[in-house]
Amino acid sequence: MLRRHPVLLARMAVEQLQASVQACRDGYRTARADLRTLRTPPAPETVDAILAVYEREGRRLVDAAGAARLVGEALDRLAGPRP
Repeated sequence: MLRRHPVLLARMAVEQLQASVQACRDGYRTARADLRTLRTPPAPETVDAILAVYEREGRRLVDAAGAARLVGEALDRLAGPRP
């Protein structure tokens, strides 16, 4: 069904990417406290490395969501005027 409606596919992609961005933000925000509760907490440098991964992945996802939004807008414009 989505092959016939690429604008809807782009919208779904944006929503999925935005949810992933939020998950990275939540993970980053709670990582230090959550990791301290492990039976064997990771070393501080490992926690810093995990936070760096959240930062990089978050930026990548924000960029991908923006690109998907632009694709959706372009496809919507190509579809012609609204009825």
